[in-house]
Amino acid sequence: SSERSEDRAEMLAHHYREALSLAGSAGVDVEALRRPASIAFAEAAERAWALNSWKAAIEFAKAAVELVDDDAKRPELHLLISRATFLAGGDDLENTVAARDGFQALGELDRAAEAEMLLSELYWLRGVGEASNDHGRRAVELVEGLPPSRSKAFVLAQRARHQQIAGFPDEAMALAQEALPMAEQLRLDALTGHVLNTIGMNRVHRGDEGGLADLERSAELAEATNSVDDIHRAYNNLANMGWHLARLDAADDYLERARQVDERYGNANGLLWLEGESMLGHDIRGNWDEALALAERIIELAATRPHYHLGPARVVRARVFAGRGDTAAAVAESEQVLTMARSVKDPQFLGPALAMHARVLAAAGDRAAADQMIDEVLRDHDVEQGWFFDLPVLLAELGREAEFLTATENAVTSTPWLEAGRAVATGDLTGAAAIYGEIGAREQEAKARLLAAAELVREGRRAEADAQLTPALDYFRSVRATAYIGRGEALLAESA
Repeated sequence: SSERSEDRAEMLAHHYREALSLAGSAGVDVEALRRPASIAFAEAAERAWALNSWKAAIEFAKAAVELVDDDAKRPELHLLISRATFLAGGDDLENTVAARDGFQALGELDRAAEAEMLLSELYWLRGVGEASNDHGRRAVELVEGLPPSRSKAFVLAQRARHQQIAGFPDEAMALAQEALPMAEQLRLDALTGHVLNTIGMNRVHRGDEGGLADLERSAELAEATNSVDDIHRAYNNLANMGWHLARLDAADDYLERARQVDERYGNANGLLWLEGESMLGHDIRGNWDEALALAERIIELAATRPHYHLGPARVVRARVFAGRGDTAAAVAESEQVLTMARSVKDPQFLGPALAMHARVLAAAGDRAAADQMIDEVLRDHDVEQGWFFDLPVLLAELGREAEFLTATENAVTSTPWLEAGRAVATGDLTGAAAIYGEIGAREQEAKARLLAAAELVREGRRAEADAQLTPALDYFRSVRATAYIGRGEALLAESA
């Protein structure tokens, strides 16, 4: 009976596999079994995919590909293998390319564009920005002029997300606004949530906190449709907006919700991504040991599989090396990071890499080169973004703090990060330290207190200087920041 074939898909596939194996061992011609077995394997793969059983989906789809003799069915199987591999924690460029080429040969340009966009995502996750952008651009070109479809809406939604991340908010919003009515018209709730996710980020970065409601709605739609990758993305981006708005506790909560979902559905790729997000969360808070441990793990994993967070992991290592007085290691690390960042061409990676290189060059005594890095940051990057959380104090350490005011004079929103940065830029270092403390950014709080203490010592206000130095040194000693411990203890001796 075909009425319950979906429920029995895996069992049928198992029996066909046994039949093929026995026939092969007995030397019996299996030609008559090929077509029904390929259908059974394909149905089992689809059933496994629907049940979020990624490894089984891959296994059955590969078995179907080996038997199917209809070229019209191959691209769908190749694409299923690639998608399931992605969620299982890997990437499969070969099957994705086969899917794209197969759909294109059949004249199914919207499906070819879907595979092209998946290639864009896979290359982005590998940190290969130029290839990612090329595939994304070609995907959009393939769907231009085509009628609305699920594939077209998906391509536009994904391209909008990538353009938002790449620092092209106007293009991102235009693409998202084209995709949203299409997804709504076709009643594609998960895809509607996907688009709202990008729109929400775009609005928040433009200073409109109403975008948080779009992100929350995105999560709701993804949860309602059990769209695993979209659930992960919604909570991950809510966490990122928490960092941007200096709401670190909220960010931690969203990352934990993402982790719970990824564990429930076995989203290995999502869990790997969250390793990097957790590292960044610890880095923002100034938890050096925790951030460094995660950075080391990511670097180790990236040795076998390239990953986007490899660059940020090296930024974290450079920060810790510099803070602990290992200047040579910090310079070597940050040089490698900067080379990688210039290749990836992602502003949320390149900007922090430039700032970190400036920090370690200054520590190494190469002030001219450090200033060149800072000049590039201030000229080419939107420094009000949350990933520049450490820039104001760095500028102050270089005697360039007032330039932060110029760089942010047209800021679209006021966040605690911006308030703290402007306090640093106007010389209110104790006020800045208090704001950093309220945010939970312990490293920046301690550095601001150290700078404040230096000013107070110069003014002969010893008691006030000691009041700033004591908590600063407590933090620096807790993370073994020898480069700063030495400076703080020297100030203590001066104020005695």
